[in-house]
Amino acid sequence: MVFNSLAFIFYFLPIFVLVYWIFPRNITILISSIVFYCFYDLKLLPVLIVTLLLAYGFGLVIHKRRRKTYLILGLLLNFGLLFYFKYFEFFSVSFKNLFIGVGDSSVVSIALPLGISFFTFQAASYVIDVYVGRVEAQKNLLTFATYKLSFPQLIAGPIVRYEEVKDSLSHRTMTLSQITTGLKIFTVGLSFKVLLANPISEFTDTIFGVDPQYLTVNAAWLGAVGYTFQLYFDFAGYSLMAIGLGKIMGFKYPDNFNLPYSAKSVTDFWRRWHMTLSRWFRDYLYIPLGGNRKSTLRTYTNLGIVFILCGLWHGAAFTFIFWGAYHGLFLIIERIGLLNLGFMKSQFVSQIYTWVVIIIGWVIFRSKDLNQAGSHIKSMFGLNSNQGLLDFQSDFNSYTLVVIFIAFLISTGVARRLIEFLLPKRILINLKTNLALTNFSFIALYIMCVMFLVSNNTNPFIYFRF
Repeated sequence: MVFNSLAFIFYFLPIFVLVYWIFPRNITILISSIVFYCFYDLKLLPVLIVTLLLAYGFGLVIHKRRRKTYLILGLLLNFGLLFYFKYFEFFSVSFKNLFIGVGDSSVVSIALPLGISFFTFQAASYVIDVYVGRVEAQKNLLTFATYKLSFPQLIAGPIVRYEEVKDSLSHRTMTLSQITTGLKIFTVGLSFKVLLANPISEFTDTIFGVDPQYLTVNAAWLGAVGYTFQLYFDFAGYSLMAIGLGKIMGFKYPDNFNLPYSAKSVTDFWRRWHMTLSRWFRDYLYIPLGGNRKSTLRTYTNLGIVFILCGLWHGAAFTFIFWGAYHGLFLIIERIGLLNLGFMKSQFVSQIYTWVVIIIGWVIFRSKDLNQAGSHIKSMFGLNSNQGLLDFQSDFNSYTLVVIFIAFLISTGVARRLIEFLLPKRILINLKTNLALTNFSFIALYIMCVMFLVSNNTNPFIYFRF
């Protein structure tokens, strides 16, 4: 069961809201979250519970005796679980491949608990915040479990810190206005996923499913650009749905995206993309490493470390590590002074530069290995010897083209600027304040999403695998 499924929309969500309105709310969230998670990972539920108890227990111990030893032990156990389930197999295979012929090359496959990267980072932030005195340890296990297991953000974020919701855990209201606002936010996120990400995925999955050395330049670029929008609307859609569900329950979850494809540099992109993760790495890794407070070389080293680990956070594969290092390299280049060059001061040039860097990065991110990534990038620039044998432009129908164009307008903020330019300010104000028209628009959008869900298969969210 996922947010963009008919089972969630017509059964789980209405029942949850009704029960949440009537019965004790923290208990309702806790039970509902466990039920929600068990739809995916019943056998691996103990991992989630262990992570919860470790964070709760070490929070109490550290609050009582603020010793670094307890902090280190708590973090080691927390990240130890993440390493075992997500990275042990990868590093074991890599080690055996490095020393091929030494022992048995087989490695037992380990099942990956859903959302483990998110809930371990959340647990780590809580323990660290208690240690530095940013928050007090939560003594009530039920209250803490409500924060830790809350189903809207449990599996794919946003990464909600305890300090952002600690007051709401004990005192919050639930009004009809909150429910209405939350459902509107949820509907926007649902439309991102169902009306934009899913249709684009049908084309991009085809492109990335073939040997890229045979792709034409146009087909290679179309696949790369398509995935660029697919990933954004898939993940931003989930984040908005989580924020909307949180609003219904009386929580204010942090925003996770701020028009990242309108960025004028890679540095600016990372201030806008997956902002809760960026802030996590900044506050809990980059700044403790020294940030930019020490030497220039140390600053560049810190950036490199942070982004390599950021890439590894996304998955146990060399493509993710390389993708992280790739972004770290461009952040270092920009710090050296790339954006101060005369031609780079043009807004148009800086925008094109950022787009090209980001799109190529997503090719690395999407590819199954570095060979496929390299071959696809070569096809994008016409450098493959077998190029041109496969051209998917005939499959790239007008509907897909319209969807990608709409995705471009929305993700870059161009659509909003066009509306503000074309419509007089008085009309815009009237449209925003006309409650009947606003509600009708959201209801129509909701019905359209449901119609698409009925006629198409439910696609899982991309970030569920991370």
